[in-house]
Amino acid sequence: SAWLASRRVAKAAAIVAGAAGVPVSAVYLLAFGSAVAMAERAPGAGIFAISANRFTPGAARSVRKATMTMPVFVPAPARDSFAAALTACAAQQLQGHRFANADPAGTEAMCQEILAGLYGTGVAYPRFSFFEADLPLPAGAGEVVFSRPRLLGARYMLTVTHGPSSALLDLQYGDDTCWGPEAEGMLVHMEDLIVQAAGR
Repeated sequence: SAWLASRRVAKAAAIVAGAAGVPVSAVYLLAFGSAVAMAERAPGAGIFAISANRFTPGAARSVRKATMTMPVFVPAPARDSFAAALTACAAQQLQGHRFANADPAGTEAMCQEILAGLYGTGVAYPRFSFFEADLPLPAGAGEVVFSRPRLLGARYMLTVTHGPSSALLDLQYGDDTCWGPEAEGMLVHMEDLIVQAAGR
């Protein structure tokens, strides 16, 4: 895994979300999809978002309630079209929550329709998790830091912990993906994309 802790991305994400009238999670979701598409040299990515932060005992016991069964398709946005892409991304994210309790077997055909030619490829499986918490900046903040491999870690996932003063972007990947060599570039791309969208 690799992570990036940043003050500037937290402030920029809040500005972009406020200007667009969307949840701040959608800003990170769009940036992550863009980074995946960049790393995979693909026209977009299908991202499965976590639909609940498991704050209740019921949600904590239910993986089905925690992970959306419908992907958000994120086309690789150009830097000058981030705002328009963000609106579409947030709309898909909202729509996907309506299927959070659906049986994956029943939504499989819908996934194929959404992802079209990307279905079954490496850009069709990434997971995205978002939490709100104000964490102190760790040592190494502002730089990409690589961590020891996690034996039970996710193979295609970004976990974002966002707070008013800082954000932590934690990227997990497996040896069978191309994300290892691309990890630093993916994290920096996400930060730069959001900061530039905020005009700072």
